[in-house]
Amino acid sequence: MIVVIADDISGAAEIAGVAWQFGLTTQVQRRFSPAKEVDVIVVDTNTRDTTEDMARATVEALARELNDADVLWCYKKVDSVLRGHVRAELEVLMNALEKARTILAPANPSKGRTIAGGQYRIDNRPLHETDFANDPQCPAKSSLVTDLLNASRECPVFVLKHGACQGRTRGIIVGEAESPGDLAEWAAEVDVDVLAAGGSDFFAAILETRTGSLPLKTAFEVVPAAGPKLLVCGSASDSSRQAVKRAQRLGIPVCPLPDALFGHAVSSERVAEQWKEDVLSALGRESRAIVAIPQPVLQDRSLAHELSTHLAGLVESVISRMAIGELILEGGATAQAVLDRLGWQTLEVVGEYGPGIVQLCASDRGETLVTMKPGSYPWPPEIWGQCREGTSYAI
Repeated sequence: MIVVIADDISGAAEIAGVAWQFGLTTQVQRRFSPAKEVDVIVVDTNTRDTTEDMARATVEALARELNDADVLWCYKKVDSVLRGHVRAELEVLMNALEKARTILAPANPSKGRTIAGGQYRIDNRPLHETDFANDPQCPAKSSLVTDLLNASRECPVFVLKHGACQGRTRGIIVGEAESPGDLAEWAAEVDVDVLAAGGSDFFAAILETRTGSLPLKTAFEVVPAAGPKLLVCGSASDSSRQAVKRAQRLGIPVCPLPDALFGHAVSSERVAEQWKEDVLSALGRESRAIVAIPQPVLQDRSLAHELSTHLAGLVESVISRMAIGELILEGGATAQAVLDRLGWQTLEVVGEYGPGIVQLCASDRGETLVTMKPGSYPWPPEIWGQCREGTSYAI
């Protein structure tokens, strides 16, 4: 059993999709439960938006459970742009799992996310000049990897090219990477004394190194939904806003968050009820609808939490009234809030629309598929029904 530790649910789903491509049976668990019949268990600790002390305590408790389980090896999935308590969680895991050092490779070259010269870039733009500068929870104020990690003296951080880490026996080694070949070289350095950590591309490189083969699945496979589709856009990214415009052009009903609920922790019952009825009506007419937040982006953590709560409450209300075939959830915070509200704890990977956009099924709710998409990732055209459901299409 391979165990991956992720700090948010969309990242957990993304890494689970990578394992699934290699033909491995994979579960996403929101509370760790060893399962001998499962090849890969991805545990969502939901620590990205907690305090550092809480993140440390949560990861340490999980590490103790892993020490008592039959774990072949462990991988720490981090946010690809290093949001959250990355350094703190790695320090805890190194101590608890008795690893001398970490090789951290968060770059995802397949998505234009690279690290070179100590700087993080997306499509060759410095990170702090991208949409991530406006992230409501973790705004990127710098592109320097050492700044993003809040490097400390207690656990040294070295940002190095491959081949320059000789003699570095302890600490966190951030591997610079601009290509899949760079990640393959770093993957070859992972041994029993190393905690491997990073993004989905690095995890895939390690699987290739350890299995000696490329992914077994040569096409993405989508399971057809047995009922209406509800798309929930909880992200304020530009890709989310473009998705709403695209849905409108395609004639897909868009049900925006009412202005009366924006910035108000306590919902207006009348407004919330009308919003739910609008969504149910749209799903009844068109068998699909999109819920979105059209209001302006604000860097306000409490507001972001309130918006996720409103979206989760809406989803719960809709599902209580109508059998939904597929929930498509954009943004980790939104997905987390929805799953919390629904009480779904264990999900199995059943399909994938594209890299990082993974289709899952709750163990006790087989009639409803759950698809999660990180907020900054582009929407694949298949989401909009431009490809016949149930088909496969090449990677």
